[in-house]
Amino acid sequence: MDLMKNWSQGKELPVGRVPLIQWLCINDKGKMIGAINLRPQLNEYLLHSGGQIGYVVHPDYRCKGVASWMLGEVLKKAHELGKERILITCRANNIASQATIEKWGGLLEDQRLEKGVWVKRFWIDLTKESWFI
Repeated sequence: MDLMKNWSQGKELPVGRVPLIQWLCINDKGKMIGAINLRPQLNEYLLHSGGQIGYVVHPDYRCKGVASWMLGEVLKKAHELGKERILITCRANNIASQATIEKWGGLLEDQRLEKGVWVKRFWIDLTKESWFI
């Protein structure tokens, strides 16, 4: 736990890494069903294909709104941190993730090849506060 706290503050980061804030999504039975990360800063790799937000949902809970809920909550946190826009990416063949990103206003900028995999890059404008209500 201390390691994640340090990383969120930019301390003890591995070389080439940026600060990372992570949240776990726990269901009402205490089971972890997902996780989401926010990287408030961009480095070259993240700008190229990694993005500032990454998330994963347990297979049993996919297509049930978990990713969308997590993303909405983390976008609020990014807005609170003063971010005006966020870069989020997904594999080009991940239709569900693309739909989640687009639901929150993600606009496709381009696709890039990263280690043999096509990645779609989306920007989400956080200055439009009407969707935070």
